[in-house]
Amino acid sequence: MALWNFDNNAAVNEFEVFADNNGVVSDGLGTSLGTFDAIQPQNFITISPQIFFFSVTETRFVHLDITSNHGNNLFVNVSEVAFRQVPTEVFFEFGHVPVIVFVVAVGGINYFWNKKGK
Repeated sequence: MALWNFDNNAAVNEFEVFADNNGVVSDGLGTSLGTFDAIQPQNFITISPQIFFFSVTETRFVHLDITSNHGNNLFVNVSEVAFRQVPTEVFFEFGHVPVIVFVVAVGGINYFWNKKGK
């Protein structure tokens, strides 16, 4: 996860990331992926994103529970958050079984038909 933080005292400090499959906050935030500490950048113009790592998970929704900022008593702000999607490889799909079976069956019938004719 990449986080671009603001350079003021309302910037995110401590937060927890949750993976959730239904997006309904009232039934809980989901599975915790970890608790993290973000730094307060000194100059917003030259800021690079802070990178936070957690285990690969399959989810539909992500919740950020921001538990503190860098000293502001009124609000918390964050500039941008980005997540990376990890591609998954599928080695065999059951949707292709009828096609494979058909090709093998036709190939076998053709082989025996030609052999019988010789």
